[in-house]
Formats: sequence, structure tokens, C-alpha cells
Amino acid sequence: MIPGPGVLALESSIDPRAAAGAIITGDLSSELLAACVRYSVGAGTPLEVAEAARRFDDWSGLLIAAEKHGLLPRMAGCFDACDVGAPDQILSTLELAFRENAKRVFVMSVELTRICQRLEAENIPALAIKGPVTAHTLYDDPAYRVFCDLDIFVPREHLTDARKILSDCGYQPSGASRIGIARFTELSLENAANGIHIDLHWELTPPDWYVSMPDGMWERTRRVAILGCEVQTLGEEDTFLHLCIHGAKHGWSSFNWLVDLCSLTGRSPGIVGRSLALLDPKSRAIPMVWFGLAAVAVLLPNQAASSRINIPHHLRALAQKTVRNTLSGAMRDETVFTRLAFQWSIGGNRLAICRFIFRRLFIPNQDDWSTLPIRHRRLLFLLVPWRLVRRTWEVISTAARA
Repeated sequence: MIPGPGVLALESSIDPRAAAGAIITGDLSSELLAACVRYSVGAGTPLEVAEAARRFDDWSGLLIAAEKHGLLPRMAGCFDACDVGAPDQILSTLELAFRENAKRVFVMSVELTRICQRLEAENIPALAIKGPVTAHTLYDDPAYRVFCDLDIFVPREHLTDARKILSDCGYQPSGASRIGIARFTELSLENAANGIHIDLHWELTPPDWYVSMPDGMWERTRRVAILGCEVQTLGEEDTFLHLCIHGAKHGWSSFNWLVDLCSLTGRSPGIVGRSLALLDPKSRAIPMVWFGLAAVAVLLPNQAASSRINIPHHLRALAQKTVRNTLSGAMRDETVFTRLAFQWSIGGNRLAICRFIFRRLFIPNQDDWSTLPIRHRRLLFLLVPWRLVRRTWEVISTAARA
């Protein structure tokens, strides 16, 4: 479970010595989590992990934080390789988490290759994204990466054929999708036999959102090996941009996405410059890339910059706050309000944000259906007022807790 010697060549203008202050906050849990993450992507040392662990004693709290961030398997490998002297119960819990995730990654990787081979045999263009692809290409041990479903992207014109193939493979629409309610750019499918979920995408970003992937994405695809089988996925540059755009769209609510970005940046020197070259100089995706780079620099402060990119100060400050809050457990779960605030803070298009608010407030999704299951299509209109009631109650509850 010992990670390999990846080397990060960070491409930003952030002073590593200044960035270091963003993590060293006196929070020993944050220091240990950060040390484990740095070591797992090849940018830290066993001594750093051991030193952070030596001063630590709130092991139960650490497990809670690590589980929330999806870092338990990563910590297990790090503790094992660095010979951390944690209590036996803690080490046993981490080892169990590692073994269980290794099994999950293996089973879902096998299933992904099966699905991709079926789609390819039927001449349906499809890309495997995130999930097993991330685990097998960005980490020396795929068991480090926690994920809960499979993501497959097909062009819209092939969506019907892809759904038929997935149905033949045992996947049927889940939840509200059974009666025609799908998300804006994807459909959730589930295999009742094995319990695996697939998100079938026909867009990587909402079509009316203010940021999209650059043109020519299909011409830049690549094939990667997963358990000895090759699957088609995004090119490296598009993977980098998708990580930055997807993370920004969700307000970087998952710490694993940032670790993925750290690993990709370290494994592919020059990736930032090549990725930015695909974007129009006026693209609103550029601030999202800047934020991603600033966040990577906060987490990995000791890496020297290989080139200079002028990242605005407010994005550097926001990145420091985001990473610090996430590691300390202060970051709240993603909500429509946190997403809106984040988009606004990185200069999001106002009209697009208003459209986003309208969709989130008025258009029902699977969460609404799960709390008010309606079996007849002619009654689906009731989900709109139900959604408004749920959202209003969430606002009131959040304000009361605050």
C-alpha cells in the first residue's frame, strides 16, 4: 500500500511559504489529514506524517473527518507505509475501510469494463469518466479512491441506443426516473442484482450554464487500462479542465476532487499550460482553473512553481479559506446556497446564476420524488409546490440552527 514517488510541478504564482500558513492553523487533525494527503500523492514524506501523528490524540474525531472526506483508505495506506503509532483499534478500522473499498473498486471496475465493452461492440461512442478511471489513472493503488457510482458519457444522439444496451445489462431507471423525471444532463440507472448505480450523461455541464468544455473534446479522447481492459475516456487536458469546472460547479464540496487535481498535476508536468491553451482567453472557465491551482498550492505548499500564472488575490484567499475549512471540518454540506455563493465569488455570469436558481427552486428532481412518490404522470405537477415547501423548510431550519 506504499504510494509511488509522484512529483508535483505546480504551475501557479502562489508563494509556497505564504500558502503554508493556510493549513498550519493549530488544528492537529487538519495537519495530519493534510500530511496524509500530501504523502499519498507523492509530495510528502513519512517523517512529516509521523511528526503530525506524534502530536495527535483525538483519533475518533480523525476517523469521522476522514470518512466524511472519503480519505479512510488513503489514511490506511499512509499509516501502514509510514508506520504511524496509532491505537490498534484505529489501525484496525482503517485497514477494514481499505479492504472494503478495495473490493468495491474492483467490483465496480470490472462492471465498468463490461459495460464499456458492450457499448463499443454496438458502435456506440461512450466515455468512462471519474470513478474507476480516476482511481486507476491517478493513484498507484486504486483502493485509495472512494466513489459510489459509475459515470458514462455518450453523445445525445446515441442516448436511446445506450439506454437499451444498459437495460440489457440489467440497469433500469431509478427513483423518479421511472416516471420521466431526470436530472438536467444525466439519468440515474440502477442494477437491482448487484446494487451498482450508473449516471448516464449526455452533457458534462448544463447546456445553459455559463461554462462548458472546449470544442473538439471527442478528438482528444484517450484509452486507458483498467484491470487489463482498455476503456475510452477524456484526454488529459480535458480531464484537468473537467476537474476544475466540476469542482467549481459544486463549490468544491468534496475534498477528494481536490486530491484528484493534485495527483493529476503531479503526474503530468505541463498539464496546466496545455489545458489553458484549449480555452478561449475570455472563457469564464479560466477563474475556475485559477482557483483549482490556488487550492492545490494551499494543500501542497512546498512545491516550487515551474511557471508563473497571475492568480487574482481574491481567488487565492478563497482557496486558502476553502481548504482550511474543509480540513478542519468547518465546511458545510453542499446546498443551493453554498453553490450560489461560490459561483458568485469566482465571478459567475449573473444571468446564468439566475437561471440556475430558477431551476433549483422550481424544477423537481429525484429528491422531491423520493419524499413525495407520485405514481401517475398527470399528478407530477404537485411536485413543484412540494419542492417549494421543502426548500422553504430547509431555509428556515438552516437559519434556526445558525
